[in-house]
Amino acid sequence: MPKKELTIQEIVKTDCKRYGFDFDQIYTGLHALIQSGGTRVLRHKNTLLVYHIRGEGTADIHLVTADNPYALVSALKHFVLAMKKAGFHTATTSTIDPNMLRMLTVAGVPFSATQEQQSHEGKNAIKYNLTIKI
Repeated sequence: MPKKELTIQEIVKTDCKRYGFDFDQIYTGLHALIQSGGTRVLRHKNTLLVYHIRGEGTADIHLVTADNPYALVSALKHFVLAMKKAGFHTATTSTIDPNMLRMLTVAGVPFSATQEQQSHEGKNAIKYNLTIKI
């Protein structure tokens, strides 16, 4: 049975809880970015693709999800197709979750990644800077 469709607030809350982020801060910031006009949101089931247009055909993106990995792979395919139809050719993002690299690979999304050390929740972590070819 498919998971019910959550509200945007519920999706953001689930994602914040998973990564230990402050929901109020993230949700307020997201709302402000959308109101400013430079940031937009695409939705597929319980995953949001937040993107900020950087220039002709390029965008910075961030995923916010309450979906399981299988549904997230489907969402990735959907988002890449939607962005391609909209004329984008490159998207950039970063993540500390190495599973995201595996999901992009499974989804067949071409990308390159570089790594850098960063502190997350008081621990050293690897941050992956991704460039996605759309």
